Amino acid sequence: MKDQLGKSLPARRFRLNGVQSYVSGDVSDSANPAHWDICFVYEVKLTAGEAKILRAPDWFKDFGFKQRFRLTKEDFTRGHGDVLEEAGIING
Repeated sequence: MKDQLGKSLPARRFRLNGVQSYVSGDVSDSANPAHWDICFVYEVKLTAGEAKILRAPDWFKDFGFKQRFRLTKEDFTRGHGDVLEEAGIING
């Protein structure tokens, strides 16, 4: 959170929401071997005041804004959409 949004919060505010595991590629393909991702998904609830002072990184402006209910896993790369879908953040 500090790295991405410029805000530090105590660890007690975070709740482990899930652990996800993904394998992509072919384990028998030595030229393009399989890749395994393990994702630890945390949730933190912000007060309205905390949310107002978050600092969006400069590169966020390149993405624009899309309402959460319109997001699909195809809007993300490298399996991030799968992580968000499985966590119940976006629809499939």
